[in-house]
Amino acid sequence: MSRCTPLLFAIACGLAACSSPPNSGTVCKTADVIAANDAQAIRNLLDRCSDDDEIFVRALMKLNGLPPPQGRKLALSPPAPYSESERVVMEADVFFDWLIAFPSDIAFEKLDELIQKVNATYRIESIQLVGSEDRVEKRLPSFETSRQRAEFIKQYFLAAGVPGDIPINWSVRDARHPDTPEGNARDRSVAMRIVALRRKTVPALTR
Repeated sequence: MSRCTPLLFAIACGLAACSSPPNSGTVCKTADVIAANDAQAIRNLLDRCSDDDEIFVRALMKLNGLPPPQGRKLALSPPAPYSESERVVMEADVFFDWLIAFPSDIAFEKLDELIQKVNATYRIESIQLVGSEDRVEKRLPSFETSRQRAEFIKQYFLAAGVPGDIPINWSVRDARHPDTPEGNARDRSVAMRIVALRRKTVPALTR
């Protein structure tokens, strides 16, 4: 999302380098939010109605409340004796648009790639998620962006078939990259760390 609402524009553009001023002359209604029933339609509404605080926030909350879509499912390998297994750690980052906790299509592709790697194991021992937000988002605590991002990824793994007895722990952290457009983009993320057991005969998978 490249624009900021007028309510947030002065703060956000000073700290997050908004690319352009809000739209003007666009008529947006609550009915538009109700009618937008998928992620892409809501994203289009966020862009079109970026100058309408009420509609923008309603659409943003609706997008961040969407459940994970049907994605790749886990199909773990059959168990192997511990003597034939080794512990592996898989790590990846998922990046998000400003104030949004619903991943982009590219982010979902990365998540599906990670699930494919997990399928080369036979046992997941733990999943650790760390959500973060940029410095502007941190100044808007009511959106709870970092928490919502981590919680969404947790629900994604559960929807993919991670057994309920596997611990999926999540936490949040403050921005840690330089206060630049690139650094802020890197802070809008969830860092994922999966610890699993894999047969020693299974080739190692790169990140």
